Amino acid sequence: LGACKRHEVDLDRMDLGRVLTSVGLEDEADAALLLDGAGFQEHCRAPFENFIRYVQDEYIGHKFRAVSVHHLVTSLLEQMQAVGQSREAKVYEIEPTIIRPKGEYVRCPRDHRMGAAYVDSVFGADNAGPGSYMLSYTWGYAVGDIVDTLMAFCSSRCLDPKRTYVWMCCLCINQHRVKEAQANGKSIPFEEFEAAFGQRVTGLGHVIAMMSPWNDPAYITRVWCCFEMFTAVEVEKATVSIVMPPRDAENLRATLLHGAGLDAVWQGV
Repeated sequence: LGACKRHEVDLDRMDLGRVLTSVGLEDEADAALLLDGAGFQEHCRAPFENFIRYVQDEYIGHKFRAVSVHHLVTSLLEQMQAVGQSREAKVYEIEPTIIRPKGEYVRCPRDHRMGAAYVDSVFGADNAGPGSYMLSYTWGYAVGDIVDTLMAFCSSRCLDPKRTYVWMCCLCINQHRVKEAQANGKSIPFEEFEAAFGQRVTGLGHVIAMMSPWNDPAYITRVWCCFEMFTAVEVEKATVSIVMPPRDAENLRATLLHGAGLDAVWQGV
């Protein structure tokens, strides 16, 4: 085990099965659950370190499990680059290329079926943990803008990106189940969405609402975003932070200091 970890060995399911047997896990069903949960399937190989992170992750299946800002800045952007997508790619554009494929061969810790949410397919405290914030945004935002916004949020509050976990619907809702429901012609009642969102706002306690561009935010054109904001304001003790990408913040400052000034701001409002 130590040698595998030290030398960053890549293993397939059969290799790892033998490793588990060697350390005393002889029940095939238990071993299969571990391997499925960590995403080790017959046809793929993965670093042994992935399995170690999975085994040591104490928040697998947590109700408010969320991704770290560090993971978004590093791993997510790297995955996008690997499939030929730039930072300008919209959230809806990476859903079929990055988000859903990530958990395709991982057993969901919630319903125990194959196909997991993105957040349930990344392991270790640097990548995922119990959420403290919920991002309210649109899928039409560029991923790079979202990442930059959250990094600026961490910097302004002296937060460690590796321990700042943000709940995002695209990554934390199981998109495999969403697609299954759509394929079966099923629709989820609004009341169910309302209750689920209210629970998350209450449980997380802090909503980060992303407005971009500053003078014509796409956010306020989306009914669901407006509903999220309404719910966040209505929930007792919930905190709401309005944020924007650094480039938008700089543009706003430049407009106030050197451009049309407050007239442009009032026009935007």
